[in-house]
Amino acid sequence: EGNYFTAHSMVKSYYLQVKVQGFEWIRTAVSMLGGMADSSLLHGHDKIESANPAQVFFAMKYANKERTRDNSTSATLYASFNTFGKLEDVEGFIEVTFEFNTIYETTQTETIRVTDMFETEQVKDKRWIIIDKVIEIIPPEGATGGMSPGVNNWENIEGNITV
Repeated sequence: EGNYFTAHSMVKSYYLQVKVQGFEWIRTAVSMLGGMADSSLLHGHDKIESANPAQVFFAMKYANKERTRDNSTSATLYASFNTFGKLEDVEGFIEVTFEFNTIYETTQTETIRVTDMFETEQVKDKRWIIIDKVIEIIPPEGATGGMSPGVNNWENIEGNITV
């Protein structure tokens, strides 16, 4: 009916969020989400290519950093990423894996299944993946956090200083 068509975006933007406890131990945080489409077809509305599932890799940012009752720090980690969308017939689970590199040169990973979240209106309509689990970052044995400067064997020295 005429020379007009309805344009739509082939690329979908998602927002991912998770809370962490022990934020003071994190140097960097990255994530990987599987089960996404690696391409989309130009012809046909929302026809994504399902032959090769893609892993989407992205860095996490933080907001809402606050001190908790036990004197550790919690924060909300978030990221926005682009993909062609979720594959309709994903075999297995859709999982997001978080990798936290700590200030003590250790790595902690946490994998969370998010398959069912893609069936909610929040993800379908808004494309917000809000994980309600709090991830606890485990400090290394004996870690006290930060520097603890001090002076040992302090001696009184008497003498003249020429200025």
